[in-house]
Amino acid sequence: MNRLVPPRGIGSAAGLTETDAVSRLAMIIRNTKLDCDCKLGLDETMARFVALERRRMVRRGLLEARARRDRIEAFLEFLKELDDLDVGETDPSVHREMMILFEDIADAAQQGAELMRQLSPPPSM
Repeated sequence: MNRLVPPRGIGSAAGLTETDAVSRLAMIIRNTKLDCDCKLGLDETMARFVALERRRMVRRGLLEARARRDRIEAFLEFLKELDDLDVGETDPSVHREMMILFEDIADAAQQGAELMRQLSPPPSM
């Protein structure tokens, strides 16, 4: 059975994801010495369950990444006001607002990149 390694950050705030529990349970079952024919069936069932959990995590990660993309799109709409500024602008709060928009875009992009990194399989060795 393949061991599922959950993406970092996708899960509860405490750092323990549902998949951590599933992985630990799968490991316990895998290492349990059962004296019955059900071991193979149990292993197959856990493998399917782990695969379903992985798909659920990927789906959630993609939804979160899309939310970051939508956030960036909204910021870009506000950033179009930059076209209305000219060299004679004397209100420093306008420049500060543009600066904050750029920072917000960078933050959302960094979060989206981290989500994609978490969903990427580790490189093969």
